[in-house]
Amino acid sequence: MELDVLIETERGVIGMEIKSRKIIVGKDIGAMKKIASTLGNRWIGGIVVYRGDSIERIDEPQIWAIPSRRLFQAPIPIR
Repeated sequence: MELDVLIETERGVIGMEIKSRKIIVGKDIGAMKKIASTLGNRWIGGIVVYRGDSIERIDEPQIWAIPSRRLFQAPIPIR
């Protein structure tokens, strides 16, 4: 079982998986789900960074897909 990044905080653990594809498939979150199950209530949530277009909740327990460009793109000002 392997996950790209595990961040431990005072509140719990956050997992991160980084993919170069434009879509997320089930095997991309398999390790994250196993780790979440093992950690129980210490699990805060997980993020899959990918090359897709939308931010989506992709599974329980609190696993989200986030486009890589959204992490480093300047926000559009609200007018």
